[in-house]
Amino acid sequence: MSTATDPASLTPPPGMTRFMVDPVKCIGCEACNNSFPKAFKFDRPANVAFTDAPVPEAEYVNDEVTGVCPTNAIFVVGAPP
Repeated sequence: MSTATDPASLTPPPGMTRFMVDPVKCIGCEACNNSFPKAFKFDRPANVAFTDAPVPEAEYVNDEVTGVCPTNAIFVVGAPP
């Protein structure tokens, strides 16, 4: 059984940014985890990166974080496409 995530629950609080990883696009290169280990985790058995919490926006430049991914699998919640 699959459950939908409430989109409002993904919206980060003020002063925070939430990055997400599209698991379909992720190729498991670990570039995000190696470059931004506080923001990304890596699931070795699944060979996919993920995030589990918002991060302080003052510590991250969105374009730098999303730009590290060679397959454009990283996106910012609430940012225009």
